[in-house]
Amino acid sequence: MIQFNAPDPHYGESTLGRWWRETFKGAASASSFSSSGSESIGELVLPTSKWPDSIPTDRAAQAEWVDVEEVQITTHDNVVLYGEQVASAMLQYVPIKDRKYVINFHGNGFHLSDSHNERIEKAKNCQCVVVSFNYRGVTEGTPKAKKYQDLVVDGIAQVQRLIAEGVDPENITLDGFSLGGAIATLVAAHCHKQDQKVSVFNDRSFGTLAKEIAHLVTHEAPILTDTVESSIAQTLSLTAWAIKASVAYVSIPAEYRGHMFIGPQDHSNPGDGVIMDKATLHAQIPEHAHGLCWQMNANPQSPTNGHCQSRGSLSTVKEPLITGEEVFRTFLNRPR
Repeated sequence: MIQFNAPDPHYGESTLGRWWRETFKGAASASSFSSSGSESIGELVLPTSKWPDSIPTDRAAQAEWVDVEEVQITTHDNVVLYGEQVASAMLQYVPIKDRKYVINFHGNGFHLSDSHNERIEKAKNCQCVVVSFNYRGVTEGTPKAKKYQDLVVDGIAQVQRLIAEGVDPENITLDGFSLGGAIATLVAAHCHKQDQKVSVFNDRSFGTLAKEIAHLVTHEAPILTDTVESSIAQTLSLTAWAIKASVAYVSIPAEYRGHMFIGPQDHSNPGDGVIMDKATLHAQIPEHAHGLCWQMNANPQSPTNGHCQSRGSLSTVKEPLITGEEVFRTFLNRPR
């Protein structure tokens, strides 16, 4: 088992954000509102915290051609994060500093135990080391996240562990899907501020959480979207869940970021179905800042919407024979 105590990353709510919440909630109700409201919204953002994963046990049966290790990281605020590291056996003679590492940031409906086989295939196919973990609250017995910064701290701890082991930050790719795409983007932006040049691949995620929620609840009455978004944005700010991934994304140098999104629904593309078209990260960043990006079509023969389809089921609009899996491998192995 790999164990690591993560140092304080000095990442948290800004002084201005704290002042805003305390001022506009009122001093008398600040504590109770923050605790109950933030945790309730946290359960909506991360519903898997309501049915937590069991603590991983040793996987005695190792898959062929990979090495599997459990990972336990204790954050600076004493939360134990459970994870797994899967390494291609082809890397056993490759120095740590020369290996490619991928850290998976799951969506809000996933547990660590859901994707063991996917990690094995990714490690084999990409000839890399794959790290996955549960956010706090998603493993039984761990405290629930009370603000989005908690999830970012959990992600930063994964990067801290690899760098402490001698991994070159340029060989670390943060691979985030849906909510995980937003969190991975925030982690990458923080790392670049520390001159740790990690890469981020943002898959089917939103630009801001407020816009995504607003478009979800008003898709039948779009005339109300702006009004609803304003109210939601204020609530998220007051409860410390105002995730703004689009701002973080454009702060990362273009050569270290890429994103993938599903195009609008039409006769040959069922669309995303979860991330609304106008709420995607792609739609919320300036065109000149798009950089490496791929518009995808979902498989119309699949019984699930595009958001829930595997990357292997998606195809690029420009070259339909290229799947989402191939897009990710292209990004991972790109020259820079």
